[in-house]
Amino acid sequence: MALPPNASDSAPISEFSVFEGTTRLVQLDSEEQIWAGLNRRCRRYIKKAEGAGAEVMDLGDFEILPKYFGWVQTTYTRAGEAVPAPLDFYRALRDLVWPKGWLLLRGTFVDDRPGTVEIFGLFNDWLYAVDSAMDREMEVEGMGNLLTWDTMRQACRRGAKNFDMLGTSIPRIAEYKQSFGGETRLALQLELSTGAFRMAKGLIGLYERRRL
Repeated sequence: MALPPNASDSAPISEFSVFEGTTRLVQLDSEEQIWAGLNRRCRRYIKKAEGAGAEVMDLGDFEILPKYFGWVQTTYTRAGEAVPAPLDFYRALRDLVWPKGWLLLRGTFVDDRPGTVEIFGLFNDWLYAVDSAMDREMEVEGMGNLLTWDTMRQACRRGAKNFDMLGTSIPRIAEYKQSFGGETRLALQLELSTGAFRMAKGLIGLYERRRL
């Protein structure tokens, strides 16, 4: 969706609000350049996963969806938070986007057991990190690092020039994404919200401005 530069000041779109956020953009010039851009810790985790026998595989369908969504639920339940995207969101990706060939569904496996699965978008010369989940009962470090690194180089071979990691608003996630190199850029985002939520957010903003 294309948004005007002043979109953050415009009225909410239906039940969505536009807000300023950040994202991580990484250039995919060559496999050598991608590897050189990874920080030392990220490379170490990749080698740990490879040393544990982890392998990256393409998933040919969405049969893993029930297990995947179960991982998502477990992650947010442990954090005491609501799952941000309902199961219907993933079904829509499967039914509406997957047939067009714009998605990559990939996973990291150890002994045929999936540990990390990620949904990527691949359109024109852009790779996008859409969503990911992991089996937190597996004790293999670096599976996500290996999966992202391998997908970056595979996308580069297919002609992708840029990788948008889509969002760095959560500090822990931002730190992880920064380990893959690139730079942080301003990005306008849409936030699904109810009227009550928008009112509460506005009051919080008013309170913070009065504190200044």
